[in-house]
Amino acid sequence: PPRLTGAMRAKLKEGGSFDVHRHVAMRSQALAQARRAQGRGRGESFSWTRFAGELAGKPDAEHTDARKKHARLMQVVADMLGGEISSEELHGAAKMIYETLTAPGKSQVEKRAEITHELGHLEQDMLKEASQISSFLFEWSKKYGRAEEEEEVRDIA
Repeated sequence: PPRLTGAMRAKLKEGGSFDVHRHVAMRSQALAQARRAQGRGRGESFSWTRFAGELAGKPDAEHTDARKKHARLMQVVADMLGGEISSEELHGAAKMIYETLTAPGKSQVEKRAEITHELGHLEQDMLKEASQISSFLFEWSKKYGRAEEEEEVRDIA
């Protein structure tokens, strides 16, 4: 969610008026959505080290590319949430988005609806990029045996 002071400055520079009560309500709603997203991801870390496990430090090009894609996914999720969120909220939302986008048996429409329900309105381009990156990371994790470990963890939780 954007900071109120930044939103106020931007609006006043444009020569318009600023409805403080409306923007406080919008920010409160955005923060509540981000908290729900964190709860959905169970607050677990979605760091590269946790995601990749023992493969995290491999220096070859394929692992480096996967690490860069993971970092880009985190950036896309931060942009989806407005950029001003805690690390726990970011990791929870990223994990929820990754799990939702890679879940079998759901259509893209169902996945989008689920993510939108948790996070609020999303730009189509950001969601498309997150979907492409998640697919890449899922295929990478399957190739190196990480997907099976992720499924075991999901089944236990």
